[in-house]
Amino acid sequence: MKECGSCNRISGEMPGLFLDFDADANQGSCGIALCSKCLGTGVILKDNEKFEELSKEVSEIRSKSLGAQIEGCKGKKSLSEIAEPFNKRLVEISQEALTLITEPVDGCYAQLLAKK
Repeated sequence: MKECGSCNRISGEMPGLFLDFDADANQGSCGIALCSKCLGTGVILKDNEKFEELSKEVSEIRSKSLGAQIEGCKGKKSLSEIAEPFNKRLVEISQEALTLITEPVDGCYAQLLAKK
């Protein structure tokens, strides 16, 4: 395991949180800001196939969520309705990651999502 350098050091926020256009209320979007590198745990599990698969899935979901939210601005659905299935899966992934990581960073985003 190694500490994630993608989210917690860049954002200055909590470990595992990575704001981007798909997940930034200031930009008008409403996705889950789950880091695709550490899956919200603050650490990266190296050489673990399942962890790597989940990481790729998070990247794909966040990209699809952004596209859907952009397209949704033209339709009748609210952005929260559009983002809901993507967000649900991101929360599930973060919880899976917590079962793979023996020592997540205390107070990480995945732990926060577990409490919601």
